Amino acid sequence: MHEPLLIPTGRCTLLFGMSWFTVLDAQPAKAGMRIARRYRATHSVITGPELSAVGIAVLRQPQHVPLPNSAAAIFAALYPTGATAMAMPVGSDAIWLVAAHEGMVVASTDRLCRDMEEARQALAELRLSFPHLCVLDEASSHPMPNIEALARAADTATTLRKVSYAFQPIPIAAACAGLLLLCAVFALWFGAAPAGLRVAMVGSPSASASDPMHDAPARDAPPTPIIHGTAGLRALLQSLHRLPVRLDGWLLTTMRCEAILLRWDCSAEYTRHGTPGNESLLRPALPGWHIAFQGLDVARATWQMPSPGRPLHGGRVSLAADNDRALLPALQTIRPAFTVLDTGPSEMLASPVPPHAANATDRRYRSRHLRVEGPLRSVSLMVPLAMDMGWQTVHLGHRTLEKPDARQSALMISLSGALYEIWSPHAAAIISESAQVLDASLAGDHGLLGD
Repeated sequence: MHEPLLIPTGRCTLLFGMSWFTVLDAQPAKAGMRIARRYRATHSVITGPELSAVGIAVLRQPQHVPLPNSAAAIFAALYPTGATAMAMPVGSDAIWLVAAHEGMVVASTDRLCRDMEEARQALAELRLSFPHLCVLDEASSHPMPNIEALARAADTATTLRKVSYAFQPIPIAAACAGLLLLCAVFALWFGAAPAGLRVAMVGSPSASASDPMHDAPARDAPPTPIIHGTAGLRALLQSLHRLPVRLDGWLLTTMRCEAILLRWDCSAEYTRHGTPGNESLLRPALPGWHIAFQGLDVARATWQMPSPGRPLHGGRVSLAADNDRALLPALQTIRPAFTVLDTGPSEMLASPVPPHAANATDRRYRSRHLRVEGPLRSVSLMVPLAMDMGWQTVHLGHRTLEKPDARQSALMISLSGALYEIWSPHAAAIISESAQVLDASLAGDHGLLGD
């Protein structure tokens, strides 16, 4: 989840930087609470048409402090139709990016960017999914609301609620830890505690680092990343190719999917085009679809679908050196088929490999951010290369195009994800040693091969 920012005003306290999820359930309030508990959030707010989106955050607030209001929820309420976005400076050094579509916060927004350039790049990605996106700007005919205007529009519907964990089942690790502590207390009471038990008591400074209780993830630790791999990307493409573009006078405009563990939460927007007819939407067109008419000319379909994949720690992952040598050149080869195909720098993951895993001291998981934009047909070129890739969001936009080419088509896709890899000091040492041997060999060789 994002690191939130609280800004007090004269009317209320505004919260910027929540994590948003689509709610697809007949009982949205309960579904939203389940999502908040799954991510160990302390506060949540559910909003949007028919309570179709939930925002969650982890806050450390005293009990007597009034509950804040979600700035993104207020923004979505102010712009209940169409697609609207803005990038506004907040705090001392952050740019708040937010977007709303038909009164619902877009899940990839309500984020705090480092600078305006990062915000502009995010807005460019949003335009791929929402071609008619209206960007509010003080210099244009669509002025954006300031913090005071957002505070004035706050009400009970945008106020956060505390997440209740009453009557939740106790995690197995916590139950075992409690049982062990209880046994230790009784043993010490009767003066018969074995030395080993006294050393391994919960909270003891000398507790062994290999104790299974130390392997349990912290309550606020981020969820384990998911690798979709080749099977997951292939299944995603197959589902996108099955998505109908025209349905009895309705035309697909945008589609968006968000990965939540091993499933995709998807929504698609259709606009009325040509001869009116609602039968294909009302049947519905695909199994599991839920249709909501946003007006006479706009319909929104929502659905879920499972995705093949595995946790990051659940299988083999390539070395960073192997990716540098083989995978990155392969991506460079297919890049002409895309408008954007790029990776970020390799960075150490915040959640390391579990200490009890094999070779834990030798392996460190890293990730590179992946950005892919281009024609839908081009993504099939990535399937054989996606062994260690996982995805967070997918946007598909449909437009009329008179002259398609290698990098432009009527169906344009944007994927955001990560490439996961392992950095090994042993592998790095071997590569460094090999490089030194090669340098020495070249230094002593004054001729060319074949001379």
